[in-house]
Amino acid sequence: MNEILFAEIYYICIAIMLILGFKTYRSMMKNSQKVSFLAVVFVHILYFQTDLVRMSNVQNLFLNEMSFLFFSLCTFSWFNYILTMLEIQYVKKRQTLIANVIKLSEFLNL
Repeated sequence: MNEILFAEIYYICIAIMLILGFKTYRSMMKNSQKVSFLAVVFVHILYFQTDLVRMSNVQNLFLNEMSFLFFSLCTFSWFNYILTMLEIQYVKKRQTLIANVIKLSEFLNL
């Protein structure tokens, strides 16, 4: 019974994410902001689908790993979207990674 309820909730979440993605695609946002938010929507849809399939197949290690991977990508895509919205740009990817880790460690120490 709980699996059916979770499935319904996930399908509602997927429908909401599809609506958000469609509205964002048709919006007048800057292209970089639009792309990063569409990445957030797409990764969340993948996470919901993977977790939904994983619920029905609990013993499958691959599905567990994929669900964890997509959940991690959800967090990363939100972080990337926030950087895009704040218009924080760095010269190199390595500098971006190091600066983000430093900011995160400073935030966690507070």
